[in-house]
Amino acid sequence: MKRKFSSIDVVLVISIMLFGLIVLGQYSTGKSMEKDHGHIDGPPHNYWIPTEEDIAYQDSMWIIIKQTQYEVDTIKESIDQIIIRLEDLD
Repeated sequence: MKRKFSSIDVVLVISIMLFGLIVLGQYSTGKSMEKDHGHIDGPPHNYWIPTEEDIAYQDSMWIIIKQTQYEVDTIKESIDQIIIRLEDLD
């Protein structure tokens, strides 16, 4: 007797297999799924704290970016004016 599998049966079997693989993978790495209660929640303790030199460098990069953006906008306006003049010549 042949049994027909519906799409729900197939999805159920695949999801059970996927869940089993995830659990198996979790335990095979040796890491516990329980939360470590000895760890304080919050940002990691090795995050980057910028120095005065870092802040000055970032500020100078910001100034360069803003100046470049202004220059590109100026060039775009000039190109638009040239295009308008060329269209008027036609």
